Amino acid sequence: MKIKYIVSVILNTYLILTFNCCMLGLSIEELRDLARGKSSENGVEKDEFPVIKIYTHPESRNVILGSKIVDINLFISAGVTMDAELSYQWFSNNNASSSGGTAINGATSTNITIPYQTITGNNYYFCEVRASGGAKSVRSNVAVVAFMNPNALITVEPDTQYQYVRGFGGTASVWENFPEISIDEYEKMFDPDTGLGLNILRIMIAPEEDIENTDPEKIINYYVTGIKPNYVEGVKIVNKHGGYVLATSWSPPPEWKTNDSINGKNADEIAGSLKPEYYGEYAEYLNKFAQIMIHRDAPIYAISIQHEPNYVANSYAGCLWTPEELRDFHKQVGLFTSVVSGYGNNRKTDRVLIMSGEDSDNPASSNDVAMNDPESRQYIDLIGRQQYQIRQGRYANALDLPDPKEVWMTDQSINSDGVTPQDDAFQRDTTWNYVWKYLNSIDLTIRLNDESAFLCWAIKRFYNVIGDGRYGTTDGEILPRGYAMSHYAKYAKETRRIELNASGTTGSGAALSLANFNNYTFNQDSTAARATAFMSEDGNSISMVLFTPTTTSGSGGVNMGVIRIELPFSARTAAAIRSTSSVKAIDEDVLLSEDGYSAFVTLPAGEILSVRFNKIDVIK
Repeated sequence: MKIKYIVSVILNTYLILTFNCCMLGLSIEELRDLARGKSSENGVEKDEFPVIKIYTHPESRNVILGSKIVDINLFISAGVTMDAELSYQWFSNNNASSSGGTAINGATSTNITIPYQTITGNNYYFCEVRASGGAKSVRSNVAVVAFMNPNALITVEPDTQYQYVRGFGGTASVWENFPEISIDEYEKMFDPDTGLGLNILRIMIAPEEDIENTDPEKIINYYVTGIKPNYVEGVKIVNKHGGYVLATSWSPPPEWKTNDSINGKNADEIAGSLKPEYYGEYAEYLNKFAQIMIHRDAPIYAISIQHEPNYVANSYAGCLWTPEELRDFHKQVGLFTSVVSGYGNNRKTDRVLIMSGEDSDNPASSNDVAMNDPESRQYIDLIGRQQYQIRQGRYANALDLPDPKEVWMTDQSINSDGVTPQDDAFQRDTTWNYVWKYLNSIDLTIRLNDESAFLCWAIKRFYNVIGDGRYGTTDGEILPRGYAMSHYAKYAKETRRIELNASGTTGSGAALSLANFNNYTFNQDSTAARATAFMSEDGNSISMVLFTPTTTSGSGGVNMGVIRIELPFSARTAAAIRSTSSVKAIDEDVLLSEDGYSAFVTLPAGEILSVRFNKIDVIK
């Protein structure tokens, strides 16, 4: 019965429409156009009534409390057919709807000015556009004008400047128990637009048992024809994207060492060092390596004479150097790369830079003697250090003398090795809660130790930038720690770190000062909020990296609430990315005041936020 009834209604409706069309001499299509205010004449459609079209809807705005805030202006633009005259009426409402609303007295033009002192909470506005000639009025989208009352204030102070921040990246291991990095994976890590934006690759110069090691070309050929076919291609990709390549030697050829072994200790448990009579040959060996890379269209930026000169490598390539031996080596061989041009940041350099031994933990223990000797110091461009066991402070002997050297943290492995059961422990290293140990270390390196680079060990590894298929990771998939490093790589590389100050309260009402950000415990859970500011070399942009770490259990962390950032210039454009436990490096809009001198962000506990402000319209 229901089906018969529905069919009957449809037939009756059709008959009525057909009857009306016949009486009026219209087709059904013409009757439909008439209802829309349209008709046709000689087959040409025309409007019977004016039609209004809104071209620009009023935009939602945010009011940030502060002395530099100005009134809010909303604007609409519209057009109409048939030469009709337009009129406007603005409405306010108590919700985000263009239905109902209260007409605002006197608000009858294309724009409306709202004094910011009158705004509390969220306010909703829309405009109704009318036209003469019987046109149907049209209402705009709703613009939300929100009042934001920050609890925290961060002031950027570019007049106080610290170290140049070169960049971020990691080591491509040549050991067979580490997976090869594919071309796509190199792009994923080093492409600044579609990838993570890393910009420093550290490659190994590690001799092998089965070849003649005094010829570095044979070592390179051994890699690219066998265990690491992308050894050279990875360098090319980093250079293509404007990065830097550091080549680090793990050991001189065994023929030149006191224990005749590639390893730090030989089979008789004797530690080996480089014989002084081979200092010149070793310098030429490193020099030749750099020249070969140029000939393969893969020039490098810097070369390091020794990985961990103060550590005895029992079962892998290594070489011990006393502080006096490092000093004497530099004094004897001088600028051994003086005739080999380097490459970094998309440009050719006069020569490959020389890094002294990359000390394990404390650079003073290996490099102080060489740095305190004026003759040897002049031949050292970079100081490398690796921070593992304890927190070592900034290396003043490199940073504070008249000819300061960049200090690079070149190797760090932050994982749960030694924790039992190991499989379960390693599974945790890939989780969001364990990203904070990683970020805490980057923060220590850059903000507290004034170092210029942070490099992780084994850039493709289950506890680093991209997964290797072990311990729950997917081979080639970006890990949480990769996204975390990307915040610094995209917002802090090629900048100079600058001062900031803090006042107000956290979101919970606790007093806020710069001391809150400096609360740091090395290699342990540290839940103090962090904020670091950077400025481009030309002064046209200022960026910040902020994060609110939790414990490894996911507890704790500071809800920073609503933060106002005071800038030294009027920002024309701004951009930001945010990472949380559920989303990684997602772009978001930045709320600027009307005059551009202040910005508004939120930062709950357990999140990373990076933001950049620009004097110019193009965001780099």
